[in-house]
Amino acid sequence: MKADKFTEAVGGIDENIIAQAINTDSAEKLEKLVRAEKMRKVRGCVKIVAAIAACICIAFTSATMIRDPSEGGNLPGNVIISNPITYVDSYDEMEKYLGYSVPILKEKTPKSYVVFASDGRAESGKVQYSDGSELKTMRGSADISGIFGAKLLGDINISGVTVHYYSFESTVYSVWSIGGYSYCYSTHADKDASGVPNTAESDVYSVTEKIICILKGETK
Repeated sequence: MKADKFTEAVGGIDENIIAQAINTDSAEKLEKLVRAEKMRKVRGCVKIVAAIAACICIAFTSATMIRDPSEGGNLPGNVIISNPITYVDSYDEMEKYLGYSVPILKEKTPKSYVVFASDGRAESGKVQYSDGSELKTMRGSADISGIFGAKLLGDINISGVTVHYYSFESTVYSVWSIGGYSYCYSTHADKDASGVPNTAESDVYSVTEKIICILKGETK
C-alpha cells in the first residue's frame, strides 16, 4: 500500500505508528501495531477520567467540610466540622452541630458557645456563662467533666436522676446522664476554712436541679 493511501485510511493514528506500519511486511504485524495504538489511547482516556473524578471528589469534600450549618441545615448533627474546636453564635447553631437540644438557663447570660469535634464530627458542646460557670454536654453516659483527682462530695437523686457532686481546688461541679446524654455543670468560688468553695456547692445543686427539670420537661 502506498504511504499516502495508508495515511488516509488510518487517519487519527499516531504518525510514528503509521511510519512503522508502512514498513511492516505482514498483515499480522500491522494488526498488532494498530491494536497497540488503540490500547494506548484507551489508557490515556482512563487516566483523564480518573483525574477528573479525583478533582470532583476533592471539590465535593472541601465544600462539605466548610458547609455552614445555618445554610439550610435540615439534618441536625449532620454537619462536618474541619476544626476540632468551633465557636458558634447561639444555642440554635450549637444544636445544629450536635444534633440534639441544649438546656437553656434563662437566668444566666451565655458568654460563648463551643463545639468540640473529632474526625470531622461534633462530639460535645460547652456553654460558658458570664459568671464563670459552664455547662458541658455530650452523647453517652461518660463523665465529661475533664477533671481528674476531684473529691466526691456526695450523690443526690433528682427526679429519678443520680447526680454526682465533686470539688477540685476552687471548682465545684456536678455530673449526670439522662436520655442517652451526659452533662456537667461547674462553677468557681472562694474556699472556706475547710477548703470547700463556700457558695459554689449550693449554686451547683440548684442549677443542676433546674437543668434536669428542663431536660425532663418539668416546671421548676
